[in-house]
Amino acid sequence: MKLDKKVIDSGNSEIDCLLNYKLRNIEEMNIKLETKFALPHELFINVFDINIVLGNLIDNALEALKQCDERELIIRLTYSKGVIFITIKNSFSGNIKIDSNNQKLFTTKKDLNNHGLGLQSVQYTIDKYYGTMEIETIEKMFIVKALMYNK
Repeated sequence: MKLDKKVIDSGNSEIDCLLNYKLRNIEEMNIKLETKFALPHELFINVFDINIVLGNLIDNALEALKQCDERELIIRLTYSKGVIFITIKNSFSGNIKIDSNNQKLFTTKKDLNNHGLGLQSVQYTIDKYYGTMEIETIEKMFIVKALMYNK
């Protein structure tokens, strides 16, 4: 994949490739981007699995940002004591669909058969590494925090 400009430089070329592809139009979308990356050189988690998590979360964030006037995206990928922490925060319209037990989010798109699988894929991948995922909203910020054990 060849890109004209590099938005992200995490030090991991496979992660950088995915994120730079996903974020290639960030300036045109008028999104304020904040990033923090601190990963070890040796990852025991398959980078493909990290990219499943990041790719789906970034896709969801970018989709939500299209509905906002003020657009902010924060991506953090850090490491401490054998754990990879992933945090994605993005502005959103405030419109979400959640079940009555506040346990499951649903897509807001009309085509339910072809949408709404991203967070399920993320959860499945995180579960492979005995990790956890937390989703919360604070005012007009949608926040996903995940952790995966680097083993």
